[in-house]
Amino acid sequence: MRISKIIQGMRNLSRDSSNETMEDVKVKDVFDDVISVFSERFRHQSILLTFVDKDQLMETFIKGKRIQISHVLMNLIGNSFDSLQSNPAPKEITVKLEKSVDTFFIKVSDTGKPIPQETRLKLFQPFFTTKGIGKGTGLGLSISKSIIESHRGKIYLSPNLELNEFIIEMPA
Repeated sequence: MRISKIIQGMRNLSRDSSNETMEDVKVKDVFDDVISVFSERFRHQSILLTFVDKDQLMETFIKGKRIQISHVLMNLIGNSFDSLQSNPAPKEITVKLEKSVDTFFIKVSDTGKPIPQETRLKLFQPFFTTKGIGKGTGLGLSISKSIIESHRGKIYLSPNLELNEFIIEMPA
């Protein structure tokens, strides 16, 4: 059953999203796609992935393109995963779901070293990367920003310098 979930998640994420239309997307479906891809890597690296969903928002719908939103979350969670590789315990990634009257929030944070201010200023620039040669293209966050903006949303890094938390805001 676990292999089936992983394969289904990979199929969903590998589809061409260029013709995908905006539709009501169940938040849980987006996260199921992403988690099925990462679950084994997290287990093998002893990284704890926690969801905080006090208001049971996983069952709500947002307007968007499922594959594109999944790619943004894969990028954020994947970056957190990479940042924790050289980190001592605890290795934790937390995803929080929150909602205000007109905004849906997805917050992805990790227990990695705080991102320095000079790096924070460049994070969403195309081709900027903090990864070693051959490890990253520097396109993930700039593409993620474009995707979220095409959904009439925003993506940014929390202004709290002690916290590595990326925040996605989308219309509720």
